[in-house]
Amino acid sequence: MSQPTTITDLTINSTDINKSLFTIENHNALKTLFPDYDNDTIARYLIARNNDLTKSTELLTKAHNWKAKHAPVLKRDCLPELTTGKLYCHGTDREGRPLLIFRSCFHDANNRDIETMARSVLWWAEIALRRLPDNKTKFTVIIDRDGAGMANGDIEFIRTFASLFQDQFPERLYRCIVVPANVLFWSVWKVVSVFVHPVTREKVKTLMFQSALSEYVDPEFIPVRLGGKCTYELNLNDYEDPYSEEAITTVLAKRSDPYTPHDQGTFFQTEDAATTDF
Repeated sequence: MSQPTTITDLTINSTDINKSLFTIENHNALKTLFPDYDNDTIARYLIARNNDLTKSTELLTKAHNWKAKHAPVLKRDCLPELTTGKLYCHGTDREGRPLLIFRSCFHDANNRDIETMARSVLWWAEIALRRLPDNKTKFTVIIDRDGAGMANGDIEFIRTFASLFQDQFPERLYRCIVVPANVLFWSVWKVVSVFVHPVTREKVKTLMFQSALSEYVDPEFIPVRLGGKCTYELNLNDYEDPYSEEAITTVLAKRSDPYTPHDQGTFFQTEDAATTDF
């Protein structure tokens, strides 16, 4: 099949993707290198690196190699974190994007395994991606700080995890809403924001008052504790691994112990981006 010759000829399903942020020449070149990836994915990696073909190729190569080694993350790989109820996927924002809700008060920075927590975040992100409507490619995150205190902050995790998430899920975050954003939040954010990509930082929306959340999310999906009408409480039985049976069988076959991830101790290891000629 011949490649499109102009950007208007390129079929992009997601309204979250702005065609003006990349060129058809670079899209065709990256698509040639990664023919199994759909147009939307190719576009996301180009946008994530400001349409720089070399940097986009390095990023997608690194992500591809990492997933081949570490993915998929299974529910059984992160149960200790999942059962805390600190993170879950429920409801949508006002534009139909899935909501990932993080309850800060349930997180204890002194009582968590950093790799298990990272796996749980990636697992929930995969849940959110599979709930995307056909015309969207991004999800919304709510950082629910109701009842949170100093012990719930985790600068070490954010510093360690930020790069991995940004590499594996470029252009997937639509908005991150922090509520309520008080003085304690700002003292932590001042430190951790340096580890977050500038484009991602721009997507963080801080709200001092819970009532402001209804501008972005219908009260039907805002938890009661944040002033909404949603009474949902996490039940892990509502969620299964968001992969095909074939994918799950394949990854389990690689393990000597099906309940132990095969990448123990290497989850945050940087994957080399192979050199590619254009």
